[in-house]
Amino acid sequence: MSQDAAYQRCEHAIALLLEQGPAAARLELLAQQVGCSPFQLQREFSAYTGLSPSQFARVLSREALRARLDAEGTAGGSLLALSEASGFSSVSRLHDLTVTLEALTPAQLRAAGAGVQIAYGQVDSPWGPLRLGQTARGICHLQFVDPQEATPAAAALAAQWPQATLVEDPARVQATADALFAAPAQASTPARTGAGAGASRPLRLALAVRGTNFQVQVWRALLAIPPGSLRTYAAIARGLGLPAGAARAVGNAVGANPVALLIPCHRVIRASGALGGYRWGLPRKAGLLAAEWAGAAGQTSAA
Repeated sequence: MSQDAAYQRCEHAIALLLEQGPAAARLELLAQQVGCSPFQLQREFSAYTGLSPSQFARVLSREALRARLDAEGTAGGSLLALSEASGFSSVSRLHDLTVTLEALTPAQLRAAGAGVQIAYGQVDSPWGPLRLGQTARGICHLQFVDPQEATPAAAALAAQWPQATLVEDPARVQATADALFAAPAQASTPARTGAGAGASRPLRLALAVRGTNFQVQVWRALLAIPPGSLRTYAAIARGLGLPAGAARAVGNAVGANPVALLIPCHRVIRASGALGGYRWGLPRKAGLLAAEWAGAAGQTSAA
């Protein structure tokens, strides 16, 4: 059974749980609706999200998300502590990343002209197939690919980087994906000899993006959200020194995020506790949040 097929079943189950709430969390009924046995669904769902369907329904309800926002706003702390206090540890591979962002200015792009070369390809991830593009400066494109999408990878990249030279390079992008989704012990970089010898340090990834000054400001604000934490669109606007009414403009910039997962737009929700929008679907957003709180991200094995 392929990893992608397993993810599709989990995504379907998450969609049902988001739509119907705890009433849909009975394992036998949920498994029947997604077309597999209760045992298989329990195993796959737990592997992808770190939670059982009933746990997922509780922690991803609107009331629970609203409470998490309130608790973090009151305590000023990270939701990692709250999730651990609830019995979920956060040990995601993605939490071991140190991500730096470089915004390529229009002047730099004009100077480079067609000299910007992007290696691209499609890779698998625990949350479905991804299209990945990277320049010599870093990852510039990471987007989920929906099964019904008809746009070729080269066309999608050319629309964002019209002056770049595109080179299909499956081996290079697969190596990046392997480092990104490997288990922590496999992917961390060994420390140098001397103090701290034998320890490991986080994997460092560079992003090279293009966008308006405002979009880049918002993307930097997203990078500042700790794993396992939530922010509202209005809170990000306030953090940028903008009035709460700028939340819609922030939302537009969040939606234009060119690098899924690594620029964590999935950590932004509405003040009401509703998940809000997500260009790659609310089931995937909910699954990513659950995986962060449970520490399952990046540790999924193919079914």
